[in-house]
Amino acid sequence: MEIQNIKLSTWNIHGINETTGDSKITNSQVVKNYIEPFDIIGLLETWTNKESNLSLENYNYFHSFRKTNRRGGVIVYFKNYLSAGLEQIKSQSEDIIWVKLKKSFFNISNDIYVAFVYCLPISSNLYKPDSKYDTIEILREEVLENNSKGDIIINGDLNCRTADCTDFIENDKISPHFQLYDNYMADNAKYRNSKDTKIDTQGTKLLEICKINSLRILNGRTGGDSFGEFTSYHYNGRSVVDYSIASENIIKHIPNFCVNKLTALSDHCQLWFILNVNFIYSNVSELKHSEEFQCEVKKYYWSNLSKENLITNSRSAIFEKRFKNLQMKDFNMTEDIKELENIVHEICNKSLKPKVITNKKNKPRRKAWVETNCIQMKRRLIQYTKTFQKYYNDPAVRQTYYKLKRDYKKLIKNNKKKFKNDLVSKITELGDSNPKQYWNLIKKMEEFSKADKGKITNLKPSELKDHFSKIGQDTDDNFDSEFVNQKLLELKKLEKENSSNEILNEDIKIDEVHKSISKAKSGKSEGIDGITNDIIKALKIPLLPILHKMFNYCLKTGSFPERWVDGLVVPLPKIKNPSSADDFRGLTITSAVGKLFISIITTRITKYLDSVSIPSPYQSGFRKKYKTTDNIIILKTIINKCFKKKKYLYACFIDLNKAFDRVWRKGLYVKLLNLGISGNIYKTIKSMFDNSKSQVKVNNNLSNSFRNEIGLMQGNNLSPLLFNVFIDDLVSYIEGKDIPNVGNYPVPCLMYADDMVILSETKEGLQNSLDCVDKFCHQWRLKINSTKTKILVFNKSGRKVYTKFYINNCELENVCHYNYLGVSLQASGSFSKGIDSLTDKALKAYFKIVKALTNIDNRSIDVQFKLFDSLVKPIILYACDFWGDTVISNKKNIVKIEKLQLNLCKHILKLHSKSTNSVVLAELGRFPLFLDIKYRLIKTWLEARVLKDNPLLTLAINEMNFPENNWLCNVQNTLDEAGMGYIFTADLNDSFNINSFLSKFKTRLHDIYIILETARF
Repeated sequence: MEIQNIKLSTWNIHGINETTGDSKITNSQVVKNYIEPFDIIGLLETWTNKESNLSLENYNYFHSFRKTNRRGGVIVYFKNYLSAGLEQIKSQSEDIIWVKLKKSFFNISNDIYVAFVYCLPISSNLYKPDSKYDTIEILREEVLENNSKGDIIINGDLNCRTADCTDFIENDKISPHFQLYDNYMADNAKYRNSKDTKIDTQGTKLLEICKINSLRILNGRTGGDSFGEFTSYHYNGRSVVDYSIASENIIKHIPNFCVNKLTALSDHCQLWFILNVNFIYSNVSELKHSEEFQCEVKKYYWSNLSKENLITNSRSAIFEKRFKNLQMKDFNMTEDIKELENIVHEICNKSLKPKVITNKKNKPRRKAWVETNCIQMKRRLIQYTKTFQKYYNDPAVRQTYYKLKRDYKKLIKNNKKKFKNDLVSKITELGDSNPKQYWNLIKKMEEFSKADKGKITNLKPSELKDHFSKIGQDTDDNFDSEFVNQKLLELKKLEKENSSNEILNEDIKIDEVHKSISKAKSGKSEGIDGITNDIIKALKIPLLPILHKMFNYCLKTGSFPERWVDGLVVPLPKIKNPSSADDFRGLTITSAVGKLFISIITTRITKYLDSVSIPSPYQSGFRKKYKTTDNIIILKTIINKCFKKKKYLYACFIDLNKAFDRVWRKGLYVKLLNLGISGNIYKTIKSMFDNSKSQVKVNNNLSNSFRNEIGLMQGNNLSPLLFNVFIDDLVSYIEGKDIPNVGNYPVPCLMYADDMVILSETKEGLQNSLDCVDKFCHQWRLKINSTKTKILVFNKSGRKVYTKFYINNCELENVCHYNYLGVSLQASGSFSKGIDSLTDKALKAYFKIVKALTNIDNRSIDVQFKLFDSLVKPIILYACDFWGDTVISNKKNIVKIEKLQLNLCKHILKLHSKSTNSVVLAELGRFPLFLDIKYRLIKTWLEARVLKDNPLLTLAINEMNFPENNWLCNVQNTLDEAGMGYIFTADLNDSFNINSFLSKFKTRLHDIYIILETARF
């Protein structure tokens, strides 16, 4: 029977028997109106026991009851024809029934684990934290476990009040400014409504479960219950305590959710929803279009012996002769590049195992633990199924069949367990000796903590090709045409006068090629030519003179080979469940050989621009030794200065629409020539843009190629530098008397790539600056996204200051907090919300570790802490050199930060949550995270004092008014506590050894902590 959709319901029935003693489920009207309309229904608080008569015509059921108390109890009824598709999963709570909807039966992508739950109210005499009646905590653990196997639905009376608080992480952007695990997907859910305005402690726990596991509450969010109706009615008021909650992954397949009207049968309303089950997740990589053709990029497996094999085979007389001929002959760009590729691939074919690319649709990817013995046993089981169906009544046949099934399941389980144990052992042995291999093992561990949910989209590859090609088309006519025409005339004049810059255009030295190869990163994907950095590094000796010759030819002729800039655009989803082409970003992969040439050009131009002070100090993006936190500390200094003068600081956070992809190339050429980037190096850059074309790669298919008229090339090492050149003179447009200062520097704006904040001490000054920015964008053909551009007025009270500001005739929204460079800034200048946000993100990463290590025998303590230090610590301590002073001086914030590490320690030692924290840390040889915060605080202060890489940051720290400034106070207090206060006022010069001092400082922090904690006992 093909199931199109099923109706699921949950209802706190308040006892299966009515007051009269008659059973509600034997009442024909009750059955007709409240049970029969649904395929699966969970009845809660049934007050039943093992003797209760629960039979219902046309229905089967699962039953759970309290063995020591008649209250509680759960029954799940389901129609008989669904029996083969449902399986009860054991729960540790008597008030939870888990039902697995089998994907094979319902024709869905993943198994769906549905929980029917009744939670005791915390006011109940039976309720005790960490007891068997603490259902919400048991639910937390079981959701975590089942979420790694499939999708989740939770139904029931949870006795939690959540108001309309968010069940997702707000402003959860995938920021490039701090490290998240590779497959981290930012939350992207719509807000919900609720008529219940209260939230309690249990509600907070429920919201945390939702955030950790990407679950979303259906109440007040789904069609049929737009307002979040009350679900429970009592003499002392109404509330929303009954919920249906689903994985974000399947919400789009739940078209309707309803809260029925209250009846006399219960003081709770019945909840129900429709679940579409005849769906299959469509993977964009499985779709094909007539415009596509098979990708013929050659790929090879890389092993520990690969480098040695390549070197050995390249030394054969045949290849040495071919390399020498290529080096000595007159250069023909197209022919010689093709010949070089042929030689390299012939060596690879003799040295490496080629990857066989198949074009079979929907071919499942074999899990790493599925070995040959598993495949062979599965084949035996499939073959014997025919015998089993034919001779079902033969006891011997049945016994053999079920023994095969048991043996197969046991084999898979044992193989998986062995594979996971081996991974943990490798991580333990590896230590810090091989970071790349270490992170590869971490990624493999992550495979165990997630189900293969795929990418949900109905898009055709042709739509993705159209999307990426349209981004690069010059179709915008909303610009200053007179200015543009002037610049086009200026470009013609400059190109005609194009005098050669000798520094930039001198012959490329062989050492430059050697350095470029040496710093190329290993393990990167191959471009259209199939040559990787690993292959080039292995064949460096024969390739070096040939590449040296090729690169010099290209520079002397001002040409860039098309083959080296042909790009493969791989679509990557920006959000979960992408539904439109805008939900994808393109990752462009180009030739590794071409990237070497670009690397040499980039190094030369960077060195030249540094000599002419480009970019300006206001730009921190894409610059060596600059950090995201630099801008945040500078901004904090300016805020404090304004507060001291009893002034507001008016800030506008500008959002440029696809700035990188919309750079006006001819305008960029004008700026390059005016900066002296001229001669053949200029011609080479222009040729690179003129010759570039791309193809969208989906699965192993390629679309037709297309060219972009505007924008910089993604994945090109030169692009970040060119973007800084293009946007650098924005500062020169901003004029005004009310611009804040840091030292002698007026700071009209701070930029980190295209993340930009405009600053002024008055509202008139900010509006004037916004007009200047608008003029720059209008002239240089950039577009401001006015809906995402926000105004934040920093003031001591922290209130939202309503002032009208405009850009391009659009009024901008005033906000009281904004997420800037991964940090949530509040109007008061406080960071309290930012700490909460980082804690939530770190919590998700923490539970990823717990899931990854489930059911592993040799879970060494070292591995668990390695994972914590690699995946969780970088998140929770992001930008702590900025907000660390807030934590050090606030015990409440310290508790938030330390919570995760303490939870892990107590989990490892299997201790109660109220165990003494310092004893737990001491037992495991760990130190509290606030010591790391102190260390990073001093590190940032020292680098600004001694290295002075960022002049604005150095000025900002020097200008912090001491002792009024908390940040600087905490720097001195931290040094004093460590007995190193003399450094604070010392005259530190370039010869000061920062690393040596920091090492001693860290040791001193640990020693003092141990002494103080020992004294307590």
